[in-house]
Amino acid sequence: MHFTSIATGLFCVVSLVAAQPPRTSSANGCCCCDISRSLISCDLSISKAECICAAVACPANAATVYTNGQPPPTAAVKMPKPSPVLESNDVPNTADSCCCCDGSKNVISCSRSRSKSECFCAAVACPKDAPIVWANDELISMKDAADGPVAGKSASVATTKSPRAVPSTEPGLNDGPRRFVTVAKPAQPKPMPLGCVMPSSLTGPQFNCCCCNAGINKMVCQLREQQDCVCAAVACPHNAETIHVEPPVCTSI
Repeated sequence: MHFTSIATGLFCVVSLVAAQPPRTSSANGCCCCDISRSLISCDLSISKAECICAAVACPANAATVYTNGQPPPTAAVKMPKPSPVLESNDVPNTADSCCCCDGSKNVISCSRSRSKSECFCAAVACPKDAPIVWANDELISMKDAADGPVAGKSASVATTKSPRAVPSTEPGLNDGPRRFVTVAKPAQPKPMPLGCVMPSSLTGPQFNCCCCNAGINKMVCQLREQQDCVCAAVACPHNAETIHVEPPVCTSI
């Protein structure tokens, strides 16, 4: 119990010391550390005896600003001057800028007028190595976009992707290079003569296939393979004439 009382007393003493105004504060005002801006804020309308500060500490060289009244003649007001953050190639840093892909120019367009937290971009994607341009910069990418302008052309010039595209009547929209796709038509097989046979070098053994031709009442014989010898169910006279014919060889017409 005794140890708890001592610890409580020490905590109260430390809190009171931390809550005291800075030593560099004005003699007739209330000056406290504004941790959100890392500077000492003074209010001359509040006396030093009534001044209560939060238990926070500013840097030793923090600037002093006055929110009410004029600073004493001996007080030097020094406001911090933020310097622009530059990258190694002297290009402004895009850490707190609004940068979006400009699909019409195939570049990443950045603006300092809007912070990154207030930045809203369209659902478009630029190439991984797309150049970064700032507001009012007319840089145009020298690479073709997948669904955008061709190299060196702005969005005002349309491109066609097939010969079936209907030409526009608007001036300037047909000046861009057209992208035609040539498709080779496969060769169509040519028809063979009716009743032709393949050359003997490409076929098996052949023999005379004799069938009755009722139209001329004769027996007609042709050299065919055995599986191709099929005759119609007709009969010729027993003394019908027999003729031999040679069908044309199957070649391309």
